Amino acid sequence: MTITRRGFLKLSTKLAAASSASLIVPVSGCAAKPHAIAQTSSASYQDEGFIQILATGEVHFVLPRDEMGQGIYHGLTTLIAEELALAPERINVHFAPVDKTYTNTGYNMQGTWGSSSIREHYLPLRQAAANARATILKAASTQLNTHRNALALNDGFVVFQDNKYPMGDFIQTAAQLSPVDDAPLKAANEFQHIGKHSKRIDITAKVTGQAHYGIDLGENVPNLHRATVIHGPSIDATLVDFDASKALALEGVTDVVAVPTGLAIVAKHYWQVQQAIPLIEINWSQGGLATFNSSELPQHLTQKLSQESGIKAFKQGDGADALNDETYQALNHHSATYFAPYLAHMTMEPMNCIVHINNEQCDIWVGTQAPEFARNGVADLLDLDRDKVTLHNQFMGGGFGRRVGVDYILEAAHIARQTNKPIQLIWSRTEDLHNDYYRPPALIQYQAKVDDHGYLKVLSGRRAGPNIFPYVLPEALPAVLPAFVPSGVSAWLAKRGGDVINNWKNETSSVEGLFEDYLPEHCEIRNVTYDPGIRTGYWRGVGHSLSGFFKETFIDELAYQADHDPVEFRLKNLKDEGLKHVLSMAAQHANWPSKSASTSPESTSISKRALGVAVHRSLKTAVAQIADVSVEADKVIVHSVTCVIDCGVAINPDVIKAQMEGSIIFGMSAALNSQVKIENGQIAQTNFHDYPIMRYPQTPQINVYIVPSTKPPTGVGEPGVPPIAAAIGNAIYAATGKRLRSLPLTLNESV
Repeated sequence: MTITRRGFLKLSTKLAAASSASLIVPVSGCAAKPHAIAQTSSASYQDEGFIQILATGEVHFVLPRDEMGQGIYHGLTTLIAEELALAPERINVHFAPVDKTYTNTGYNMQGTWGSSSIREHYLPLRQAAANARATILKAASTQLNTHRNALALNDGFVVFQDNKYPMGDFIQTAAQLSPVDDAPLKAANEFQHIGKHSKRIDITAKVTGQAHYGIDLGENVPNLHRATVIHGPSIDATLVDFDASKALALEGVTDVVAVPTGLAIVAKHYWQVQQAIPLIEINWSQGGLATFNSSELPQHLTQKLSQESGIKAFKQGDGADALNDETYQALNHHSATYFAPYLAHMTMEPMNCIVHINNEQCDIWVGTQAPEFARNGVADLLDLDRDKVTLHNQFMGGGFGRRVGVDYILEAAHIARQTNKPIQLIWSRTEDLHNDYYRPPALIQYQAKVDDHGYLKVLSGRRAGPNIFPYVLPEALPAVLPAFVPSGVSAWLAKRGGDVINNWKNETSSVEGLFEDYLPEHCEIRNVTYDPGIRTGYWRGVGHSLSGFFKETFIDELAYQADHDPVEFRLKNLKDEGLKHVLSMAAQHANWPSKSASTSPESTSISKRALGVAVHRSLKTAVAQIADVSVEADKVIVHSVTCVIDCGVAINPDVIKAQMEGSIIFGMSAALNSQVKIENGQIAQTNFHDYPIMRYPQTPQINVYIVPSTKPPTGVGEPGVPPIAAAIGNAIYAATGKRLRSLPLTLNESV
């Protein structure tokens, strides 16, 4: 008997056998179709929705967003549990199928990004569960012949006087009633689960190997073959020809086929695929990037800024013209240039996907942040109606924006079609690193005027670098365009849209966060597009992950130039009271001194230690961080990070703290270690040994404080990333007097 690494869970969608009656409750504002929940007999209540309650008392919930470690599986279930007065672990959770029902309303397409899950669903899901509660109690009042106000729902029971009745006893009656659609929500002082510390409901399945990740599902599809794709040695190389005769002679190797992105090898087992790779002789045609070197990026970007004024992204007052205005001539002037490189995502689970084409039907098993992109892209590729393609979403071993891209899913579909076999495509770590949608590099030139009292009067920023949207549009457009639009038209629109972004209109993610937190009387931000042709994509924090470093390092320089304490200078110039509050809290918790170091540190001693601060608002969430850093013999050591976050009401405090800790560690990797090195058009690194991320011994003590709030929740998954690089860099300056203006932060290099 073959023992697989993980056993398969019994799918709880086969619910019809469990009961002949159920209550299905709609989410307010959604034309919901819970396809992931089986429909029951005609005796069941058939109003469509995300929540189903059976006569057995079982509660089922279709999760509209995707779980990649960020905790949304637990977070959104907590909202349902709260209004149903039920423990979250008693709710059966199902990943949503692809359907307009589950559209992310903030983006008009189905997907998980932008730290939007809790923000989008906080009220709608609570209202749906409250309506279910009220409908059940309405049914119970009929059956028990008593007033609705004499009843309560708690822990799966209807409570009446001293008696408790199983909730399921009233489901058949509830299913026949007109559902309540405006039930009152619980008040904050009634919360039993929201805001409370609790164990994540997906942890047990993950630590016992029961959770389904895409890479684990290979034994579930009969005759499944494994595959990988060899991509060109340089970024834009194309396949010319190949000789696979030696590889095909190996046991288990069945096919070697060309696909648009490279050469696919297919075998019964993955190790056989890997053994075949070195036996294949391949000729590649090098593209125009064969002479590109990432080390020259700062020079190229600087030259681009000298040649073009760029597109105006924002202007207030006189903008940059105020720098030369007579009114401000006597004020302190400062300018600085900052740079950040290409970055990869490096998710723990490499890209993988299963595609099975069978009788004009196609099934996809994958963990993806963009299920609608994937389903529609595969349907177009295979020339199938969209309803003939079924995507089964899974847990993801990290996303960080990489799994918005669906390139590897389309590759699997190409291979399955050409070989007429069910295919599990698995990229190696090297292929994953070499074929990413990279975080774009950027260079910004800041100028500012500060008066003698330490007030910022003029701010000008000119940014140069690639944009993201032109690389996302080809996959995004099929998700929002009607099915009847031909794929050729969609591709043409994507190309034209990319041209508009690059030449005439600013992309928000390229300039977000560069100025908003301070916003002086005169402010101007301009963007110049420079794109060498290396594809870019969303990376945790997106534009804020760069602007947090750029803006907060420049503000720190202005503080020292004005002879102000860095915290005091920020408090004086921040326009956002929420940012001021988290900054003051962080300073208090970190024991920020009146001067973290001399305002003009000149020490050259071997070991120095100091604090550095940064504050940033992204995705409506305010975060302040203070890093305690020492420099010992040119080695940077981060001892601790104090983090304060204001994200509205804290649904799951433990999840929020975990997200801040993870974001800080993720951001520290970019701050101190990571960059994609491109030499003659080839990615120079292959794995974690030469693309290092933070390791456990390097991880500092992280203290997270959540601002108590009753305001609606805001984003959590990404806002912890933007401040950390600047906080560390500012601490290095306070300790050593050396200002580092490029990432990663190295003491022997700066822009």
